[in-house]
Amino acid sequence: MVDCKDCIHFRRLAGDTVWKRRTGCYHPENMEQKLTERVHLAQEIPGNHEQLNLRGDCAVFSARPRRGSVLSRMLEALRG
Repeated sequence: MVDCKDCIHFRRLAGDTVWKRRTGCYHPENMEQKLTERVHLAQEIPGNHEQLNLRGDCAVFSARPRRGSVLSRMLEALRG
């Protein structure tokens, strides 16, 4: 069983409407509308993550990297 919220391709963006979904799977193979130019990124429509992972066995699932501790992130921010 995999959960979409643990996948690297899942994004939750503000602005969901009835006619345009913004939260979903942003994997290039699963997107309903993929645009190549950065100017048009707001017009992209992600795949419906609820239908793609209906049985919990998503074929393109990639686990998110573990987030570092607060101390390690602070040290990294000070270095860079």
